Amino acid sequence: GKMQIVLPDFQPDAIFLLQDVYHIQTMLGVIEKTYGDHPIPPIYVYFPVDGGPFSRAWGRQVLQNKLVTKVFSYSEYANMTMAKAFPEEAEKILDYTVLYHGVDDVFKVLPQDIVDKNRKVFVGCDEPRFMMCTVNRFTPRKQLTLSLRAAALFTYGYSICDNCGVYQPTQQGVCDLCGGLCSDTREGHDDVTYYVHAKTKDSSMGPPTIACSLINHAINAGYPESCTKDRTLLFPARDNLQQPYTDEELCMIYNMASVNLTLSQGEGFGLSMAESSACGTTNIAANNSVVPEVLGTHNNHHLIKNVGWVSPGNDNGFFRPVPSINDTVDALEEEYRRLSILDKKEV
Repeated sequence: GKMQIVLPDFQPDAIFLLQDVYHIQTMLGVIEKTYGDHPIPPIYVYFPVDGGPFSRAWGRQVLQNKLVTKVFSYSEYANMTMAKAFPEEAEKILDYTVLYHGVDDVFKVLPQDIVDKNRKVFVGCDEPRFMMCTVNRFTPRKQLTLSLRAAALFTYGYSICDNCGVYQPTQQGVCDLCGGLCSDTREGHDDVTYYVHAKTKDSSMGPPTIACSLINHAINAGYPESCTKDRTLLFPARDNLQQPYTDEELCMIYNMASVNLTLSQGEGFGLSMAESSACGTTNIAANNSVVPEVLGTHNNHHLIKNVGWVSPGNDNGFFRPVPSINDTVDALEEEYRRLSILDKKEV
């Protein structure tokens, strides 16, 4: 409704549409209706792509739409995914990308003594702890359940299937995947805390009941019911919708964490990875979509390989990669050992 009022009054020389692609489809229809028989100014469309193959429906309604002058996106991955699905429209895709964080002055490395003091209060323990964090939405694509499983195995220990090599919770003597025996076990760590900065219930996972709560998923992943009391697993202390966390608070969370864990099955940008990198925090992230572009080739990040594909029925026909839990646990172990060595050297 507002577009139909603003456009005739403002009479723009060009229109930029900045939204998710399914919103842009609606906007294009409103623009066409608003202008009617009058000339429509050039329209430039800017949107993220977090998976593939690029939807044929989206391509027909945006890339092949006669109203759209040019399309540009967040990443080279996005441009490649669109051009692969619609090679005949490649000239309409601009050959540059825009990946800008926008809050560079907020997220930064903080003084270590202040960080250590805040971490002790945050985790409720005077002893030094290896802290992991995940800052993300609780939706299927973000795969917080995979992060929880990897963190649980790292924290409480795991057994290794003699047949397929998959890491399993130590109490399971038989592999969930192939039915093989799990005889080789590895010890966990009693000085670890995992903080998951997300809404603990999400309606996109179903009705907001205990069945779709994060604590239920955590227990399924291998955490004991006492995990929040033991401070091995923490959730936000307040509702982020009622009392939003500030960028300054998030900056402190990233600084307190030893690693930022992101096992998403696709990102259009990956904002938390950019923010945590600015805070000097090591990222352990799934090697898919735009992630390699955001993290680059820095040695202090771990890109987790993918072990297969899954195509959720309600996900626009995308084939989503599945990150390796084994590699994630190994990366956590590597960072734990590295930081332990650094602490000993400082002493």
